[in-house]
Amino acid sequence: MTENVDLHYYTIGDGFPLVLIHGWCSDGLSYVLQLPLAYKYRLILPDLRGQGKSPKPQTKSSPELLASDVNRLLEKLSVEKAIICGGSFGGMVALQFVLDYPEEVEALILSDTASTSAAAAQFMSGCIPMLSAPNASEMLKEMLSQLASGSGMTSSPVGSMLIEASLERMADIDPVSLLEVTKGMEGFDVTHRLSEINVPTLIIAGKRDLVVAPQYSEEMHKRIVGSEYVVLDTDHGSPFFRPDEWNKAVQNFLHRIGH
Repeated sequence: MTENVDLHYYTIGDGFPLVLIHGWCSDGLSYVLQLPLAYKYRLILPDLRGQGKSPKPQTKSSPELLASDVNRLLEKLSVEKAIICGGSFGGMVALQFVLDYPEEVEALILSDTASTSAAAAQFMSGCIPMLSAPNASEMLKEMLSQLASGSGMTSSPVGSMLIEASLERMADIDPVSLLEVTKGMEGFDVTHRLSEINVPTLIIAGKRDLVVAPQYSEEMHKRIVGSEYVVLDTDHGSPFFRPDEWNKAVQNFLHRIGH
């Protein structure tokens, strides 16, 4: 039996609502490098169920359920319409949200993500047994440390600080709950429904993304009529590895659509 949850969240700014949905094994604070956007927008940074400081029910969590959690949060905040942005795993949640609650979406921003979980099948196939291991928390920390080091993120003081903070926040993660969230994304595929999306859409991809190949972003671009497509010279996680370029791409897009 599934459980409804009230998400923990962070919010800053007083402008038009911009919801930033984080990726797998993360939380709302992962968008700290996007805080400059709060000068113009009201940033809403939820922790998805099973992650961050949100509740951690140990029941299977479908994309529809994750999207409904975000919808419940917006209702709580009296937000009738928002710009919805999702990165990686959070991008899949954002896609489900716009399909389930189209009237609540002003614009859509998809980053480092795909319309099918098959795009990250290799990554997920390694994560599921890891989360089932007795020392799952330690393995998660080691995986994040290796990814950060391999990407070069820890070569800068800011990058090192962000990774250290992320590792500390992993104490809030319950591996069993995260496992159920991860398993719930297996089989996710809304590619055939992309033509239903009729809000302004920006798609951002990392040229060297080894988790979600850019070809999946290109496919979404082709299927979402009128969408814009930006490729940044970076790995998976463009908001964090290229924050200035990412923020600029988002600002330019929102300016072009009247924001």
